Amino acid sequence: MSSLKQTIATPGILLCYSKEQIDKLFSAGLEMLKTHRKEDSDYFKLRNLKGIANGKEVWIIEDSQAITLLLPEEY
Repeated sequence: MSSLKQTIATPGILLCYSKEQIDKLFSAGLEMLKTHRKEDSDYFKLRNLKGIANGKEVWIIEDSQAITLLLPEEY
């Protein structure tokens, strides 16, 4: 999968985090997505970014269309 995909921040992320925090989350998440994990499929990767911008749990998901930052309850 390519990191040249559209990046999306969900409404929950936009409400809870500043632009700087969102940039930090995307940066850390994109770096984590570079490493393959056994649970990854050819079409879907998920990483937990808890502790990157604060203590809240945040997910980054890469699928065939986009890379999305979201709160677990937005899944």
